[in-house]
Amino acid sequence: MTIKQALLWADRKLRGTEDPKKSAYFLLKNVIFEDESFILAYPEFLLSKRQELKFRRWILKRQKHLPVWYIAGFIDFYGLTLKVNKNVLIPRPETEVLVEMILSDLCCLSPYPELSKNCHSGLDPESIDCEKRLYKGILKQVQNDGISYFLHSRTGSELGGAGLVLADIGTGSGAIGLSLAKKLPEAKVYAIDISAKAINLAKKNSKINNIQNVVFKKGNLLDPLKEKANIIVANLPYIPTNDLNGLAFDIIHHEPRLALDGGKDGLDIYRQFFIQVTSKIKSGGKIYLEIGENQGEKIRDLALDVFPNANVLLKKDWAGLDRYVVLEM
Repeated sequence: MTIKQALLWADRKLRGTEDPKKSAYFLLKNVIFEDESFILAYPEFLLSKRQELKFRRWILKRQKHLPVWYIAGFIDFYGLTLKVNKNVLIPRPETEVLVEMILSDLCCLSPYPELSKNCHSGLDPESIDCEKRLYKGILKQVQNDGISYFLHSRTGSELGGAGLVLADIGTGSGAIGLSLAKKLPEAKVYAIDISAKAINLAKKNSKINNIQNVVFKKGNLLDPLKEKANIIVANLPYIPTNDLNGLAFDIIHHEPRLALDGGKDGLDIYRQFFIQVTSKIKSGGKIYLEIGENQGEKIRDLALDVFPNANVLLKKDWAGLDRYVVLEM
């Protein structure tokens, strides 16, 4: 079977699935370990018998709507390669923006503008110009906020993070926590999840990516966190129960319901989160949340009930929808 024949066969098999061409290309390149340019340039390239059998097996799985990342067993996220399986939610590009947002804020708290050049990946289309913000006096406002102090001794190319404590709540595959830990090698990062299977997978991902500054804890939300954190980030289940059946077939039938179902109005888990978080965040710390597109005002109200003096910011995703909440203590 040639590349051309393989793609034609896959096209027939995947009719009725989402993005059949994209799925076929993704799976094929991970069978032959070549990039898409190779596939386009060499349509007569002959697959080995083993490659052909593997490709056919993968396409038949995709025909049953199994997500391609579960089939291949990995996904690329913010420069990391992460193992994924049916026990964890597949990390989305919107969550990469959440990571970028945290790192952008940390860069802008640093008194060394050169650090801003080393912690951005450019994923955020509105990446903050840290130098301009610094010289507009933002640094003076945050000098004593409990976060900026740990950056003051940094003069090298890494952001560092000595003395900083972060907590990733509902870590799943470890996408957020591991991405932050990789960029902040001197920080202490907690990765917490209620699922033992998720924690085990996140531990494997830390080894794959050679990340050693993460402490993994199994438990409900912030219960396992025994010290206060400077930064707490959470991407918790926020889809209303009655909306689950309206999700794409691939999602509702294959991704873990535990990581999707947010209860009647989608906010049940966040209500629990806000009850617990008051004793877990340091003075001057920040909380970053990913939310559903219509939940911004409700989350703001929940936050202000617990932290009446906090500055609560709603931030939009690429589509212009409310997607993130930032609480500044």
